[in-house]
Amino acid sequence: MKRALIVLLFALTAFAARGAEPAVAEKGVERPNVIEIRGGSTWDINSSLGLFFYAEYARNMKGKFWLGGRLGEAYEVMVGDPSAETLHLVLMNYFVTTAYGIGYWEFPVARKWLSFRVGGGVGLGVHAAEDLYRPTVGPYVMVRAEWVVHITRNFGLSLSPLVIGPSQFEFGLAPGRKNGAMKMSGKLDWLGHLGLYVRF
Repeated sequence: MKRALIVLLFALTAFAARGAEPAVAEKGVERPNVIEIRGGSTWDINSSLGLFFYAEYARNMKGKFWLGGRLGEAYEVMVGDPSAETLHLVLMNYFVTTAYGIGYWEFPVARKWLSFRVGGGVGLGVHAAEDLYRPTVGPYVMVRAEWVVHITRNFGLSLSPLVIGPSQFEFGLAPGRKNGAMKMSGKLDWLGHLGLYVRF
């Protein structure tokens, strides 16, 4: 009798713990929608630094694949002058608003608590600055990779693969600050990011 009660107690404990575990992309049919917000610092190959923030929505399409869209805003607060003999930084107001179509795969790593996400997107960026005649639109391509920590079934966070280090790279065309001509642009979230998500 005592042995049967111990077995029953263990079974009930295991069942309760199983019910408390968060869901990942494998159970996308149960919670197929995710909304995420994230922010961090950005570095541009054209010697500028700034901050970014974006919000995205994705839906589980099949298995581990998710598809959706993202809206983002970056504000570059400093810029280096490549023509100067010594690099110096000056304050500026330069905004980049981006809209992406995104897709990614999410792979479970540590049971149901941790997974790894990899994917990318294509979209457009709208550039606006005080020294530009008018806002300019340019194409963008983005690749991404990050850890996803599932705190509960409905809530969690995302981090850079190295925690402190880049998790995404954006490549596109942006107007030059001197003559407005389009040139190559590349942005990294060089110190990583912090993202919060909700699944429903």
